[in-house]
Amino acid sequence: MNDKQLALYTFYSFFNNSDSESDSDSDSDTSNSGSSDDELYEDEVETMYTILMMVDKSCANPIQKPVPNNHIERVIPSYMIEEFKSSFRMLPSTYEHVLTLIGPAITSSSAFVGRKTIEADKQLKLTLYYLASPNSYRSMCEMFGVGRATIVRTLKRVTYALHCLAPQWIKWPKGDEAVRVCREFEAVCGFPRVIGAIAGTQVNVPAPREDACSIVNRKNDYSIHLQVVCDARGVFTHCVAGDTASLLETSARGASPLARRLADPGEHFPGGAHLVGDAAYGLQAHLQVPFGRGAAATELQRNYDRCLALGARPAEVALGTLRGRFRGLQDTLPVADTRKIPELVMACCVLHNVCALAGDRLDDEDYAAATLAHAPVHAGAGARATGELLRESIMERLPLKPEQGAA
Repeated sequence: MNDKQLALYTFYSFFNNSDSESDSDSDSDTSNSGSSDDELYEDEVETMYTILMMVDKSCANPIQKPVPNNHIERVIPSYMIEEFKSSFRMLPSTYEHVLTLIGPAITSSSAFVGRKTIEADKQLKLTLYYLASPNSYRSMCEMFGVGRATIVRTLKRVTYALHCLAPQWIKWPKGDEAVRVCREFEAVCGFPRVIGAIAGTQVNVPAPREDACSIVNRKNDYSIHLQVVCDARGVFTHCVAGDTASLLETSARGASPLARRLADPGEHFPGGAHLVGDAAYGLQAHLQVPFGRGAAATELQRNYDRCLALGARPAEVALGTLRGRFRGLQDTLPVADTRKIPELVMACCVLHNVCALAGDRLDDEDYAAATLAHAPVHAGAGARATGELLRESIMERLPLKPEQGAA
C-alpha cells in the first residue's frame, strides 16, 4: 500500500466510524435518510481523493528555489579594473595584497570549529562588498550564493583578522620616521615639529540590548567614537574606536593610550614634537590648537590659525576618505552585536592604510566629508601654560599665509 492509498484508507475509516456512531445514536433518522447519507459520504470521499491527488502532484513537482547568481564565479572575473574598484573600493593589486595578508588566518582549519569555511577569496570579496555598499543581507545572499548565517560568520572572521593587523599597519612614527613626518607637515603648513594631525568622528550603531543610554550622543543617536591621528599623507598612525559619544567622552578618553602619551610624552613626542587639532581638544604642551574665531585679535594670531588649519586638514581628509571608501560607515551599521563594531571600524582603518601606502587613491566623486566630533582632552594648568608658551614661540616664526580667497 503506497502513501496515497494509506491516506485514503485513513480518511475512509474516519468517515466510516463517524457514520457508525451517528447510526447508533439515532436509528430512526438513519432509516429515513439512508440514501441521502450514502450520497453525502460518496461526495466527501471523492473530495478527499481529489485533494490527495493534488497533494501527490505537488510533492512530485516541488517549487524550485531560484538558483544563486554565483556572482563571484560568473561576473567578477570579467570586471575591468574600474569596475572592480567601484565594487570593492580598491584596485585588484591592492586586493591581492590584502588577501595574502589574511588568507591563511581566515581559512585555518584549527581556528574555527564546524563545517569547512568558504574559500578566502570569496570571504574577502563578500566582506569588502558589505563594507563598500549598504546592501541588505538578502541581496548579498542571492549575489554570493550563501546563507545569511554564512555572511554573518564571514564578516566576524574577516574583520577580526584585519583588526589584528592594526599594530603592523597603524604605527606611531618613531626615529627616522618621526623626522620624515615632521618635515612633511612643515612643508605643508609651516609648523615645526608636527608629528600628527588629530580628528574624530562618530559612527552610528544600532541600539544595544543592554545599557543603550551609555552610547547616546548629543544628537540622540546611538554611536561610537572614532578618533584618529594621521601623518601629512593621510595615513593613520593612531586609531581608537569604541569610546562612548556621550558626556564629551572625557572619562573614556582619560584612559585612552593617546591621553596617556600626551601626559607622559616620552619617546612618542621627540624633541618637543606635538599634534595639531581643532580648538575643542584644548591646548596642551604637545597638542596645539587654534585661537578660534573671535579670539585671534592680531594678524600673527590669525596667521597662526590659518597655518594650523592647513596642518590639521590631512586628518579631516583621511576621515572623509575612510567614510567614502567604506560607505557602510556613513549609515547605521547593521550589526546586531554592537561589541563587534569597534573591530569592524578598526578593520576599515587598516584597509585605509593599506590602500594609502599602496598609492590606491579614492576617486574624488566618492569622497564623503566626515562630520567631525572632537573629544576634548582636559589637561592641567601646567600643561596648558607650557602649550601657550610654545604657541607664542611658533606664532612668531611662522611664514605668512594669505587669507582664503585673497588675491
